Amino acid sequence: MAMVLNVVYLRPGVLALPWFAFLGAVLVTLSVLLLGRRGGALPVNTLLLAGIAANYFFVSLSSLLASLGRNVLHRTVLWSLEGFAGANWDTFLAVLPLVFIALVALLFWAKPLDLILLGDESALGLGLNVGRSKLIFTLIIGLLTGAAVSVSGLIGFVGLVVPHIARMLVGAKHSRLLPFAFLSGGALLLGADNLARSIIPGFEIPVAVITALLGVPFFIYLLRKG
Repeated sequence: MAMVLNVVYLRPGVLALPWFAFLGAVLVTLSVLLLGRRGGALPVNTLLLAGIAANYFFVSLSSLLASLGRNVLHRTVLWSLEGFAGANWDTFLAVLPLVFIALVALLFWAKPLDLILLGDESALGLGLNVGRSKLIFTLIIGLLTGAAVSVSGLIGFVGLVVPHIARMLVGAKHSRLLPFAFLSGGALLLGADNLARSIIPGFEIPVAVITALLGVPFFIYLLRKG
């Protein structure tokens, strides 16, 4: 929408695109929650199906908007592939408060996350309101994802690869796992970005291509292991 309406700045010095992307991520998260919610619970299966349905709908809507003009289509493709090329200190500082709030909230909820690993019934038996906790977790994750995507565009497989590797190294206790995964994700992206800039001299491969090439074999490994 920011590209179609040609909205560049919300106010002097504040780029519109990151904030449009962030609000879009919040909208998608709320849509998934509404579609996946059954009574007061958020079953994993229905939540996943709701996510798939929302993904197809919003991708189709984005494609429709992008097809309205060649310039919009070019900018959309460029933004989705550019990775860190379009990031700067202004966009970083714009989303930093959101990331900080979400990370503090996740660390505060580390023990409930540990209980949910035991299974919904066990967590409920230990006094945890599972439905409310899952709702809060999903909203926090949507906040973090929206903040990240608004700066970097679409970079896949980091959220799949890093947490599993981090769990192998530091265990499943979330008070250790969350900060370690956060730092490891940054380290992986920095390494992937350096690799993307150096494989072909004078040409930068989109960092999302590098993370996919790393992530797909790991995903297959997880499938085979399971």
